[in-house]
Amino acid sequence: GQFHSVDYPFKVKEISMIVRDKYLIVESLDNPYLFMIFSLPDFKFVKAMGKKGEGPGEFRFPKLVDIFDNNALCYIYKAVHEKIWFINKEFEIREYTELFPESKKNFGWKEIAGSSINEFYYVDRIKRGRAIFYYKKKNGKIEKKIIKKLNFSKRYKSHFAYIGYFAVNQKKNRLVYAYKYFKRVVVMDTKSKRTRIIKFKNKKSLNPRDPLSPENITYYWGISGRENYFYLLYSGRTPIQVGREFRSSHTYIYVEQFDWNGNPIRKFKLDHWGYFTVGPNEKIIYQLSVTDEPPFLTYSLPVLKRENQN
Repeated sequence: GQFHSVDYPFKVKEISMIVRDKYLIVESLDNPYLFMIFSLPDFKFVKAMGKKGEGPGEFRFPKLVDIFDNNALCYIYKAVHEKIWFINKEFEIREYTELFPESKKNFGWKEIAGSSINEFYYVDRIKRGRAIFYYKKKNGKIEKKIIKKLNFSKRYKSHFAYIGYFAVNQKKNRLVYAYKYFKRVVVMDTKSKRTRIIKFKNKKSLNPRDPLSPENITYYWGISGRENYFYLLYSGRTPIQVGREFRSSHTYIYVEQFDWNGNPIRKFKLDHWGYFTVGPNEKIIYQLSVTDEPPFLTYSLPVLKRENQN
């Protein structure tokens, strides 16, 4: 990887990233401002915005939403009261709408992805698990329905056991869900609803009484869905093991590349531990390292032989 210096210091913790146009939008939950924008490819700091709090224009537990819109850099799901905000092309945060006006919840658990803010898919908790939902808003009317339940074992009754990472490719009519605590990936055709389950052998069983224990293995730790492929960040160790490696200055993590039919393509080992996203042209992996300074790295993805032939 190649390091990139930035002139705006921040803590690398609870990170998500999206590349839009020539900008990298970073969300971090442990800084005075929750959202930061950097220009690409020079990583020049552009703006920080979005204070933590419960007042007007402030955020608690926001999430970047991977939905493309020509009029916005990105959308933000505000888990408290389930509202949608967006960052416009002038780098301003604006409120969009209440996402689920009928919801009585004070806090939402949704993971949202799709091609339109009025038609998308999301993952939410259900009784004894989690499920993928379809959402469409048209002429003021809202349609939403479960299309796939993600819980698969009577042994695990908490929705925390089924936490994972979600991406949608609307052009290819595909969605994918990768579980955090199981080496298991779900790929679905959104038109036919045909599903492919990719199951690998797990190194050890998840503790059903304490799925969030640091003694449980973290398998998948992030996802980046692009036009041709989706990419999964893979650990394969417990947080305790990773912490031990940090103390010995031995850090690494893997990226697994799949096509949208669920076929494995390649696997890469990154020499730093951190959060990631893949650029829209699928030539660069962007990473924020939790142990290095400066924290930004880029990795050039080798061109596939069949891409050279095409």
